[in-house]
Amino acid sequence: MSLLVEGVALTPSGRPVLAPEELELRMIERVDVEFGDKRAGNMRGGLQGREADKYVAGVALVTSHRLIWLDQARAPGTEGLSCSVHLSRVIEAAPVPLKMTGAPSSSSLATRVPPGQPPPPAAPPPPAAAGRPAAFAISAGVGGVLHRQHQEHKQRQETVTEAFTDMNALMAKAKEMVTLAEHLAAVANRRQQRGTDSSGSDASDAETTEMDAMMLSMGIASPVTRETAGALYHQQLARQLADWLPQVLAKRGGILALPDVFCLFNRARGSELISPEDLLKACQLWRRLGVPLQFRRFESGVQVVQSLDRSDDEVCATLTEMINRPLGPSDDETRDAMRRMDAYSASVALGIPPTIASEYLLMAERHGILCRDDGPEATYFYPNFFPECEATY
Repeated sequence: MSLLVEGVALTPSGRPVLAPEELELRMIERVDVEFGDKRAGNMRGGLQGREADKYVAGVALVTSHRLIWLDQARAPGTEGLSCSVHLSRVIEAAPVPLKMTGAPSSSSLATRVPPGQPPPPAAPPPPAAAGRPAAFAISAGVGGVLHRQHQEHKQRQETVTEAFTDMNALMAKAKEMVTLAEHLAAVANRRQQRGTDSSGSDASDAETTEMDAMMLSMGIASPVTRETAGALYHQQLARQLADWLPQVLAKRGGILALPDVFCLFNRARGSELISPEDLLKACQLWRRLGVPLQFRRFESGVQVVQSLDRSDDEVCATLTEMINRPLGPSDDETRDAMRRMDAYSASVALGIPPTIASEYLLMAERHGILCRDDGPEATYFYPNFFPECEATY
């Protein structure tokens, strides 16, 4: 008899698709999966039709709902041997017909525990600190100084304890809000798929659309942390960032400066904030992980993230069309103003921030499409007619 496990749906970056209210608890790399009872000679198990395959050197993930194993040798865009089993099947089995063994420095995620067996007793709490055998002298002298120092230390300890208690309560409330936002986002998606009621007014439809957009961007339900991902922290952070960014980039012209990504991503993570260094390391891992995003540094040092389908040739073609658009007979008075472009007008036309628009204008200049005029008021770009002049001679 073999244990059949379920397949796992993966995001474009290779992370498992979590169910509503499912949270990540622990992640370990280089994990092998064993099915059945080795002593009894029954070692079959796995995905249906692939019980004979070897499930080795993967990444194990324990969530609040499932035990997930991710195949690291899978082909890009496929699930490979990635599988999962619900925790209830592991707990109710006698003995557990599944074992995940990690690297030598890692512990096993699942062991053969008979059902109903109580968990091992918790370690006894450390004995309380022995009280002082004698009372301090309060009136004066060395005893009074020691007594005041002891009271100040005790007050500081109580203040720190209360502060951390408030912080834990705040983090718990933040998780509840993220769960609520996830539920509202799912409801909004279902309503959007069914279509809106034609009897509603345009104003109410606009308000509903705005509310849906706010709910969809409120937060990430299970952000990657150092505690859950361990040594895979930056890799999993890069994958989660790659799953979250496409919807944000679609609303912002397909490109976003790295400081903006830092602010928006931390806002979505709630209380689980990351540092700028962690974000930079995660973005630099995209090329090796093969995710559909690109980290780019312009010659001026501006760092951005963009989708792979956004090419420089497409941007140059758009700028060429904008600056060479035909003018009507009524445009003679504004001909000079309309045939030039600055960073602000380019940002409005491309739907991107002025800082990035300025980089694209300089790139178009290097390609010979535009000419630059550094004036006292601003820097303007004009169509480059020099190639045409050279062609006539």
